[in-house]
Amino acid sequence: MKKIRIVTEDGFQLSATLFESDTQTKELVIIGPATGAPQSYYRPFAKYVKDEKGMNSLIFDYRGVGESLDTSIEKSDASMNDWGTKDLKAIINWAYDHGYRIYLIGHSITGQLLPLTESADKIGAAYFVASQTTSSYFWEGKYRLLVLMFWRVIVPLLTKIYGYFPGWGMGSKISLPKGVVEDWRKWGLHKDGVIQGEPRRQDLYSRVTNYIHFLSMADDHLFAPRLATEQLMRRYFGARSTFEMIYPEDLSVKEIGHFGFFRNRFRESLWQKPIDYFKMIG
Repeated sequence: MKKIRIVTEDGFQLSATLFESDTQTKELVIIGPATGAPQSYYRPFAKYVKDEKGMNSLIFDYRGVGESLDTSIEKSDASMNDWGTKDLKAIINWAYDHGYRIYLIGHSITGQLLPLTESADKIGAAYFVASQTTSSYFWEGKYRLLVLMFWRVIVPLLTKIYGYFPGWGMGSKISLPKGVVEDWRKWGLHKDGVIQGEPRRQDLYSRVTNYIHFLSMADDHLFAPRLATEQLMRRYFGARSTFEMIYPEDLSVKEIGHFGFFRNRFRESLWQKPIDYFKMIG
């Protein structure tokens, strides 16, 4: 395990951790985090990729989060747009420049950010876990009401009070800088989500021609319901996409949820799936 710093095009230093396999392989699995999830959350999975699958792996924090928070959170000027256009781009370019054969596992928001990097052509394949459009238009019933309350009431109210968005407002220990949550809210209230009705952004999505597998959890009603995941997949209309739904009963468990995939309890049942996919794609 090696702690490294990866510098973005605007000079920001991202915190990352590289797990180097003893096999001397040049395959690298980048694990892109969900909103409010620190890189430490993915450490057991990254270690599994290295120890059990013989591949290098890399975890990191987007700017303004975890070990990539370089100032007080009130003073951070990080934005969610920066996460895609600068941070994820820098991570991919660093791996490419170091000669790695790159695979991306994107958790939640990372699945939306890949086109913004304009570096998708440097990746062999992507595997999106519980990724979705942020647009609230693709939630239904009581969950749509909860999401709309989050965007219209909770986010602006708590951000105004604190000057940032406290993690407890979304059931997390990780707080978010104001600029990050403002972008997130804007995307959540627009029918086109991150694309925002901008032709250039839709063009960036259309340029992605990678193999991408979308994994959805049947009980992930609040964060990434099936409709929202399928809508994101449709935006990647130039990609060679596949979709899979996992049901808790298939694994003899009561719940998986939005964050369950990366928990150690699913080591034997789920963790091999993205690696098998990458090996199949080659």
